[in-house]
Amino acid sequence: MFVLMGDGEQGEGSNWEAAMFASHHCLDNLVGIIDRNGLQINGSTREVLDTRDLREKYAAFGWSVKVVDGHNIEELLNTFQSIPFQKGKPSMVITNTIKSKGMPFAEGNVKYHHWNPGKDSCESKEAQEALEHYTKEKGWAI
Repeated sequence: MFVLMGDGEQGEGSNWEAAMFASHHCLDNLVGIIDRNGLQINGSTREVLDTRDLREKYAAFGWSVKVVDGHNIEELLNTFQSIPFQKGKPSMVITNTIKSKGMPFAEGNVKYHHWNPGKDSCESKEAQEALEHYTKEKGWAI
């Protein structure tokens, strides 16, 4: 079973209750995946609720943890092929990513955290240029 989470939601107590439950019951068929991009709706995770020690926190809760480059497909595939990381422990994959990677005007910018890139919602010249690039150069339909 796979559970996808963002780093911004790691401040919710229900995540930690579930983490304790999973390790207590030795759920080595459970895989958590955290998209660690450093942003949440109200700002950076460091400003809102610092989540820098996620590896240590999950390990302390009894999980086997690996941190990977979330943009490196080969590394992700190798990591997923090694699951479970340790028999009798749930596995956590923390993927370090950059929000909006590939769109330089939006990379790591909280303004674009919940941005809908439809033509009617473009707020900047850069956004319009990106839409034109991806529809023309990449053949994407928007």
